[in-house]
Amino acid sequence: MHTISRLTLALTCLAVAGLTMALATACEEEEAATATPTTRATPTVTATPTAPITPTAEATQSPVPTPTATATPVPSPTAAVTPTAIAAPMQPGDFADYPGAIAGYLTVGSGSPSCLAELVAAWDMPTAVPGWAEESSSVDCAAGDLDGDDEDEYLLRITNPIVSDIWPDADVLIFDRGPAGYELAFQSSETLGPSPPWQPVILGIRDFNGDGKLEASFTADSCGAHTCWTSVYILAWDGQQYVDIIDGEVEVPYARAIDFVDVEDDGIEELYVAAGQIGSVGAGPQKDSNFTYAWNGTSYVLVKTEDEPSDELYFAVVDGDEAYDAGDLDTAMQLYNRAINDTSLGDWKEAFEGVSGRDELIPYAYFRLYLAQLAALPADGGSSAQGLVDSIAGLAEQFPQSLHAQAALRSAQAYPDGEPPPQGLSQGCAAFLTFVEEHRQEFDDIWYYGYANPPLVPERLCPH
Repeated sequence: MHTISRLTLALTCLAVAGLTMALATACEEEEAATATPTTRATPTVTATPTAPITPTAEATQSPVPTPTATATPVPSPTAAVTPTAIAAPMQPGDFADYPGAIAGYLTVGSGSPSCLAELVAAWDMPTAVPGWAEESSSVDCAAGDLDGDDEDEYLLRITNPIVSDIWPDADVLIFDRGPAGYELAFQSSETLGPSPPWQPVILGIRDFNGDGKLEASFTADSCGAHTCWTSVYILAWDGQQYVDIIDGEVEVPYARAIDFVDVEDDGIEELYVAAGQIGSVGAGPQKDSNFTYAWNGTSYVLVKTEDEPSDELYFAVVDGDEAYDAGDLDTAMQLYNRAINDTSLGDWKEAFEGVSGRDELIPYAYFRLYLAQLAALPADGGSSAQGLVDSIAGLAEQFPQSLHAQAALRSAQAYPDGEPPPQGLSQGCAAFLTFVEEHRQEFDDIWYYGYANPPLVPERLCPH
């Protein structure tokens, strides 16, 4: 049993040993087969895939190139224009073609660092301006960011070298850059009156009303047979178009001065306009006037009117009436006395109609002087009041041909004896005005002092 077992065991061991060698050989061959791909894979990983990454890295840098950064500021006119690089274009033969030629010129140059000075000089456009503007800071062109897009717009006046009237045709334009280049954004003759404007004056581009945005201001003239009128505009961008931010119209005859003044030193400028007089004889006597317009948060509105002194008899009388109505009896009496005693005062009716204005204005000034003195009396001044009433009655004898004196007599006759002035004035004036209505056409003729002055309102003659 043991011998067999040992033999069996020996054979078994030999078989196992052979098998082991076979297995070992197979394992070595398998390892060799597995190792070969690993060794060949190394060039593929390190050379091919890695090398092409370099262009990818370069491509990553190229989207942030300098060209992209440089392209953004190109729209700015001042950044991209060389002052002498672009010559002014040929001047169009037709004035209507000026806006298009200027827009093209701005587009080619990406704006104008000189505010189109070279074009204005090359085109030799007439530069006539009204007398008041000769000493002002007016300009031919102004530039500024009016619409808040961080680019300048150009406010320009153009004039036609071919003069077909007293002054050359003119216009006021605003140019703005659009997607395709500069284009006309505003044209005075198409948007605002007068059309066409004469002698326009560019007052400038700045923040006039202190709202943090820029506005554009200019003037334009229009002339009739006898008178030239100056219109003033202040334009603001409302998000869609340019609108005039003055409430109503500013149109004055023969402007003497136009200016913006920061009266209160608060960064908000007031518009000051000094007006002259209508040049027609039929307008009647007039005063030079001064107007002040102030910003109210929405628009510029008229806040003050001041008249210059006048040497006309008519104004001495009507200014006395205004002072009387305002309760300033002392000033009223001074003016009535001036009308009565100052023989140097002009008489427009005598000068231009050949009839005396004094024949009616002097008796009327006396009547109003006595009314002012009555109104100034205390309530218990009966005897003094009666003396003044007698003076009023005496005007009919002093000026027998005067309708005002006859009306004054009616007033005195209606004044009750011994009554205090307030009650007496009321009754006396009622009688005076009744007489005026009975002779209304004559009184209308007496008080017609040209179309620039108001027609007669009877209650003004005796306001109690």
